[in-house]
Amino acid sequence: VVGVTWYGAQAYCEALGRRLPTEGEWEFAARGPSGTLYPWGNEWTVQASNVRGATTNADGVVIAGAGPVGDYADYTSRDGIRDLSGNVAEWTADWFDAAHYRSLDAIRTDDSGPDSGTLKAVRGGSWNDSPFYARAVNRQALTPDTASASVGFRCVMAR
Repeated sequence: VVGVTWYGAQAYCEALGRRLPTEGEWEFAARGPSGTLYPWGNEWTVQASNVRGATTNADGVVIAGAGPVGDYADYTSRDGIRDLSGNVAEWTADWFDAAHYRSLDAIRTDDSGPDSGTLKAVRGGSWNDSPFYARAVNRQALTPDTASASVGFRCVMAR
């Protein structure tokens, strides 16, 4: 689903008894315990992700915009999670603070970020971003009322 504000994404997850992932959870899912740059490892490959400049999916089908979930099944995270890199960027639960990752709390997978802010953290890069933004370590931010064809979300089990 794309074109959903952070508020809409949060409400949808809550209606299912779930929630948006924190930035720490999202990054750990994408990088794993070894801290790779991409969900599949440390080397970029154009066949692994739907980003600007990669005009075909892993099966050679031409794409423009977001593609179907799971098109890059050969390039999943170590836990088999698909589409953590490219296709659509994803809302996280956390407020964005550019300096937050300089704090020790940010290295914890249960870190929930700053208590307040004006921007929400977005992860993963999209079909409209260069490969640089598809790195698991990259952070972007948007106002929570932004709806974009290049931003979506995923729900996680509520704690």
